[in-house]
Formats: sequence, C-alpha cells, structure tokens
Amino acid sequence: YDQYDSKILLNGRECPVSIFDTIGHDEIFIDPLRLQIFADAHMFVVVFSAISPQSFKSVRDKWLPLVHKHAAGPSLP
Repeated sequence: YDQYDSKILLNGRECPVSIFDTIGHDEIFIDPLRLQIFADAHMFVVVFSAISPQSFKSVRDKWLPLVHKHAAGPSLP
C-alpha cells in the first residue's frame, strides 16, 4: 500500500493526516491491514471514479459497509 503523511492547521493547531491508498493490492494481504488502520481512524474519505459504474458499485456494496462495520466511535450516518 502507499501511505502519505502530512500535517494541516486546524483551528490554530497542527494536526497529523495520513492517507492510505490500498488500490490494486491483493485482498488477502491488505484486508487485515485495513482493519488495523480503521481502528485508529478519526475520519474516512471514500472515493470512486465518476466514469466507472463498477467503481461506484464497489463503494456502495463493499467499502461503505466495511467502514460502517469496523469504524470505531459513534455510529456513522
């Protein structure tokens, strides 16, 4: 997977931001890692290709249910 780390300024405080890109990796290898990453996440951004119906279907059928199931904290809308 690829990991991008940066910092942003939010309300006068510096906050760390990490983005994990796991696209195209073997699901058997990366799925346990995703769950570990989910446990420490405070926010999720799920994206899809606007020109690929399959990409949207994957978000709807796989990624949103996975985030809802494994995200820590209060229920997601």
